[in-house]
Formats: sequence, structure tokens, C-alpha cells
Amino acid sequence: VGAGPGGLQLAYLMQRAGREYTVLEQADGAGAFFAKYPVHRQLISINKVNTGKADKEFNLRHDWNSLLDEEGYTFAQFSQELFPNADLAVDYLQGYADHHGLKVQYNRRVASIHTENLRSHGEGRAAC
Repeated sequence: VGAGPGGLQLAYLMQRAGREYTVLEQADGAGAFFAKYPVHRQLISINKVNTGKADKEFNLRHDWNSLLDEEGYTFAQFSQELFPNADLAVDYLQGYADHHGLKVQYNRRVASIHTENLRSHGEGRAAC
């Protein structure tokens, strides 16, 4: 539930593993939280794109805005600033969802989640 960083990262990993999934997002686009917060509009998570190292894993640890991605689709494509504007996070997250063709249904408010049959049938259901 939710097309923020956590929901999109899980969707990417589920898709890569060949699993069935659907992300339900209340807003009309991914990363809606960042359209409003932080109110000062500057992220406090660093976007250190120039570490001086060639090691991709080391560089990703210094890039706190990018989601895991085997293709190299990173936040650095949206900004080179150390503390970028939050609007770019919205752009990046929507771009990430679109780039990977993630199964996101927008304008879907989840009212409740029922898991009583989770163990016996291997799935739960969400009511929109």
C-alpha cells in the first residue's frame, strides 16, 4: 500500500522475482508525500553523486535518495545537488515507477485490509 519509496522498492523487487503484486496509491502519482513535505522543500537526505570512488555499492551508500536498481536509474539523473529540492523526489519516484513499468493503481484509497485467509490461500485482499 502506497507508492512512496518503500512501496516502489518492494514492487521493483517483487517484479524482478516474478511475483504477482499491485501497489495501491491514494494520490494521483507516486511520491505524493514529497509533494507536501518537507515544508521547507529541501531534502535532508544527501545526494552525494561524486564520491571519488568507482565502486557502485560504495557510491549507492552515499546516495540516500536512490532506490535499488540494477539498471542504474538513480536520483543523480534528476539532481546533482547535495540537498535537492523535494519536488525532484516526486519526479524521481514517478520516473522510477514508469521506467520499470511497476503495477501501480493510483487514486485508490485503501479502507481496510483483510488477512483471515492469508495462510490457507497464500493471499490477502484489500478493499478500496
